[in-house]
Amino acid sequence: MDCKIDALLDIRRATRADAASIGAICVASVRYAYKGICTDSHLAALSPLEMGRLWLKEGHGHLAVNDPDIAVFIAVDADRNIGFADIGPASSIENGNVAELFAIYVDPEYISHGWGKALFEACATHAHERGFSSLQSKVFSQNRLARSFYEKQGGKSIPESETEIEAGGARAKVITYWWAELPV
Repeated sequence: MDCKIDALLDIRRATRADAASIGAICVASVRYAYKGICTDSHLAALSPLEMGRLWLKEGHGHLAVNDPDIAVFIAVDADRNIGFADIGPASSIENGNVAELFAIYVDPEYISHGWGKALFEACATHAHERGFSSLQSKVFSQNRLARSFYEKQGGKSIPESETEIEAGGARAKVITYWWAELPV
């Protein structure tokens, strides 16, 4: 598929109606990026429908939460949702001025065409407008694609933050990326 990108990328706030496509994008992206990190059986069992439902879960799903600090953005190419990003207050930081990029996923066919950067910039702008001053994001240490992306966006890895977690049927290390100032 030829992913021709115009000078202006279509990034907008996601709505509840986008949940199904977000679920599909999430599953396709996770299967692509987490191969070798999560077990094959875990990746095969992922359900786009169930993933979409999680985004709508009352009190939990970020498309259902009524909190102006939380935002989900969607990337649209020719009326097709091809990526999304999710930002809000950092849950593990006591200082309320830190935003967290919870997720940023782009359909594998559209990676390296500017969509991830456009989603990242929308999230950083939202965080800035909501009064946040810094940004963090957690990523699997083995996810070289995400780590390279974050470094290109000015993020710095914090080696002492690396911890091991149970995820996707396997043990995996997670590391935090940090932006002392929002890149806006």
